[in-house]
Amino acid sequence: MKVLAVRSLDGVKPQFQKDVYEAMLPCTNRERLLVCLYFMSELPTSELNNSNIEANLRKIFPPSKKGEGKLPDEYVNFQASAVRHYFDKEVMNGVDPDDRLWENIGHGYWRNTELGNDRAIQILRRCGIRVDHQGPEVVPDTRPIAAEPVSAGDDEKTGEGDVSQIEESARIAAERAFPTTG
Repeated sequence: MKVLAVRSLDGVKPQFQKDVYEAMLPCTNRERLLVCLYFMSELPTSELNNSNIEANLRKIFPPSKKGEGKLPDEYVNFQASAVRHYFDKEVMNGVDPDDRLWENIGHGYWRNTELGNDRAIQILRRCGIRVDHQGPEVVPDTRPIAAEPVSAGDDEKTGEGDVSQIEESARIAAERAFPTTG
């Protein structure tokens, strides 16, 4: 398991961006959003707007699992499809507040709930990453690794695209995004 030593959860940092990007390959867009907001969980409310969420999500967003394996720039409106869609869906479906993964903290401002952060940690562990949070409020991560996906019923399925082709596209995208000098 890869351990990421993180001093503060104030956005997706360059030093662990590549590891998280690669870990997100098997994840749904919904799971990626949870992980993104987990890494933003110590930002002030003023920085938790849809645009900043989108900017951080783009850093860890490999080709999507669904369909053709789109990258963020290939969506007609990435923010609407990969960010606001999930927030709106949870609200429109009338999910009980105790079961919500996201909390609306102002018009266009969102954060994970405690449940959302717990799910994000489970997703990361399932993908082989443990976050060693070394900030002022260190809480040991003693949660069990989730054996099955932790997302609810609206998870994306692999769809029409060939998984090996999508994984190859993701590998190429990662090489372009994180070139090795060598």
